[in-house]
Amino acid sequence: MATYPVCLTTAWRLLRRAHLKRGEVVLVTGIGGGVATAAMSLALHLGAEVAVTSRDPEKRARALEFGAFAAFDSKDAFRCRPTWSWTASGLRCRSLRYVR
Repeated sequence: MATYPVCLTTAWRLLRRAHLKRGEVVLVTGIGGGVATAAMSLALHLGAEVAVTSRDPEKRARALEFGAFAAFDSKDAFRCRPTWSWTASGLRCRSLRYVR
């Protein structure tokens, strides 16, 4: 229990640093971890569209249930790059901002 506030604070600082606005697209890699899950929840709460990646099909399915609009297998050709954009399943996504 003590680690969730740390995950939430880390995700919040990341989204603040990105100057996230309603309607923007957020890519959350490695969904299922604490920070990734908190980032997805906060981004959805702030009105962003969220896409996720994970190698685990159950984690991808769960993220879709919680509101992600797309979930990709991170083992596929979708590799994280600072200017990542993709086309998959007829879905064309806008370019994503990379935040460190």
